[in-house]
Amino acid sequence: MHRYFFLTALTLLFCFDLVGQDLLTQFKTLEKKVRFNDPDQLVEFAHQLDSTSIEEQAFKKWIVGRSLFWNSNYPSAYEKMESALVLIKQLKDSVLLGELYLDLSAALAVVDENGRALDYSLQATDLLDEVGGKEQRVRAAISLGEMYRKIGQYDDSYRVLNSILSETDEVSIHRARCLNRLAAVSSETGKWEESMNYSYRSLEIAETLGDRDLIATSENEIGYALRHGEDVEKSLSHFYRADSLWQSIGKIRYAASPKHHVAIVYRTLHQFEKALNYSREAYALIKGRGWYQIEMNLLDDLKMTHDYFGNKDSVLFYDRERLQAAINFKTKQFEVNTKMVEVLHTQKENEQIIREQKIKLRNESLEKDAISRERTTLWIIVSLIIIILLIIFVYAFNQRKLQMKLSRENREKEKKNEELLNALGANEALVQEISHRVKNNLAVLAGLLTMQANRSESEKVKKELKDSVLRIDSIATIHKKLYDKRTDAKVNLKDALEELSTNVIASMGKDPKAVFDSYLEDIEIDIAEAVTLCLIVNEALTNSCKYANVSAENKVHVSLRSKSDKIKCCVIDHGPGFEEIKISSKTKSLGVYLIKLLSKQLKAELNWEKSDRQFRMCIEINKNG
Repeated sequence: MHRYFFLTALTLLFCFDLVGQDLLTQFKTLEKKVRFNDPDQLVEFAHQLDSTSIEEQAFKKWIVGRSLFWNSNYPSAYEKMESALVLIKQLKDSVLLGELYLDLSAALAVVDENGRALDYSLQATDLLDEVGGKEQRVRAAISLGEMYRKIGQYDDSYRVLNSILSETDEVSIHRARCLNRLAAVSSETGKWEESMNYSYRSLEIAETLGDRDLIATSENEIGYALRHGEDVEKSLSHFYRADSLWQSIGKIRYAASPKHHVAIVYRTLHQFEKALNYSREAYALIKGRGWYQIEMNLLDDLKMTHDYFGNKDSVLFYDRERLQAAINFKTKQFEVNTKMVEVLHTQKENEQIIREQKIKLRNESLEKDAISRERTTLWIIVSLIIIILLIIFVYAFNQRKLQMKLSRENREKEKKNEELLNALGANEALVQEISHRVKNNLAVLAGLLTMQANRSESEKVKKELKDSVLRIDSIATIHKKLYDKRTDAKVNLKDALEELSTNVIASMGKDPKAVFDSYLEDIEIDIAEAVTLCLIVNEALTNSCKYANVSAENKVHVSLRSKSDKIKCCVIDHGPGFEEIKISSKTKSLGVYLIKLLSKQLKAELNWEKSDRQFRMCIEINKNG
């Protein structure tokens, strides 16, 4: 009675310390403290929970299941936690579900239900990788690596454990466990030195933390590796320590393992009496506890040892005991499977009822949604009709206003057009009159200069006056081309240069058809540039006719080409050309002076080229001015 009150008070005090923590944290913290020495405190903690909520109902079953687990009642522990699983799934909490999967996996693994244990471990890893914390992910990975080891998938086990090792702290329980499980994988694959290395590293961390369970596990692994090596006797001290530590914390099932290994060592050393004693001690620890798998292994040991002594009756006895353990094992498996089928059947029925209710609710919801959609659609249609009618009315009204405005503007435009036509007619008459007067004035001016040249007795004056007449003719030609086009202030250079060249050569007493040829592209430029360029060509052609001995054999040639961004015009003859002194310095020659002056005015590039047979004058004008 006093013990009961003491445990109750201790549990209440512990719960008071955990106020503010969630149920999972409280449960796991308490479990860590009492799992080996007094797991019944977990039951006391479970009784303190309220049973009105699904969460606390689930935790009650879960906590009681873990208490049964630490009391080595593994089948009952699994059944209790499986009933908690049904409630936890209703909470839809992935972290709780992952944690429970880990505990279910541990309960199944300890009774050698490795296939189902692996399935739970995989589900736990998937869930906790996604939503769990670092500590939960590490525990799940170690559990998964251990399950791969138990079913013999050593490569997968090594891969999972080695990948999670880097995420553990240097001195932590998780690093020690991970190293210990890597040691187990190495020993089961015959890598004894590697197993020893992992085990000693695990043992060092476990002793630093003072964790007796993990110290015992590491010692057992070291002993297992030594037993398979050359130092068989050295393994005994490690097995003795593992046995002592596990018995001290109440892990009776695990304590049977080092005793079993000690018996094997003594049998290897042919000390069969000692081997028989340790097999009996191990069997006494687990007999009647329902651990049928290890019970069968120990009964095999006892049978083999008695067979060595020739005790046939004992061999038959232990053979029958092993057979009974195997029958019990299969019966227990059948009971667990039967209960599992019943639970699954009940779960299926509940799921079917839930599905039917969901279908009914969904159908009702669909009917309401359909009615609501019909009403909404009707209101939308009515609203659209009203909006369309309003748009049509506004559109018709605006069209009427626009039509009236357009009619008024058309009348105003017609009146303005009539005024513009009248003004255009007057302007055309004025332009025609101005053009006629300009042509007459240019003709009078040319005539006066010609008369003056004819009356002058000086040949030089006559020459200069005739050259001036030719320049006036060039201006008159451009003026005529501009007036004939009358669309813009552009002049077609091809037409202007052809007419200009013909007139200049004819005025110099030459036959243009016999002594002149050309290559002229259709190019239009501004009137001011055209006049300037024609004056330059006029000067060049006049010079050619005077000094180049132009004839049918030595024709004068004019070319006009358009480049990417320039216009190039050349006058080519077979004469001596201008003297170098006239080109490169100040000259008294009016022709050369005019060509250089007009080129500068055009901002053009002027080139003179003299060869044995030709004289070439070229001018390049930028198209963009």
